[in-house]
Amino acid sequence: LSPAIAHTVINQALICNQAQANPPPNSHNLTARQLEILRLIVRGKSTREIAHGLGLSIKTVEAHRSQIMKRLQIFDVAGLVLFAVREQIISLDD
Repeated sequence: LSPAIAHTVINQALICNQAQANPPPNSHNLTARQLEILRLIVRGKSTREIAHGLGLSIKTVEAHRSQIMKRLQIFDVAGLVLFAVREQIISLDD
């Protein structure tokens, strides 16, 4: 390869390699159940409704909500809604 092209190819290879070595953090890093509960929370379901609908106790849903908020470092429902929309966990049409 010519030096001009070699420089471009090497730079692109380094960028790709760096992206693979340092993938973007999994912004939600939540379990399937936590994602399911997050979707219900942001749709406006109450803890009682979520518990009843999923066959869980209210305490279990509260524990999941707490774990979700702790993992995401988001401590209000409005923040959870914004996060869910930004991360395409839900759409605005949901």
